[in-house]
Amino acid sequence: MRLEGRSISAGKARGKVLKLNEAFSFLGGVDGSTGELRVENGGNVKDRILVFPRGKGSTVGSFTMYDL
Repeated sequence: MRLEGRSISAGKARGKVLKLNEAFSFLGGVDGSTGELRVENGGNVKDRILVFPRGKGSTVGSFTMYDL
């Protein structure tokens, strides 16, 4: 499968995709210490390429990304 979109950092990636169908917020959408998703069907972001259609929420979600 090939997906195109806007990346957060430059480069290429290859791996297993964890795709969400709804807008996603890191604040409240994922447990920063375990990587477990709290949205849709769940799952874990560890060793996955997280793909979602658009973000939502505030800049506080970046602290959750630091925890991950």
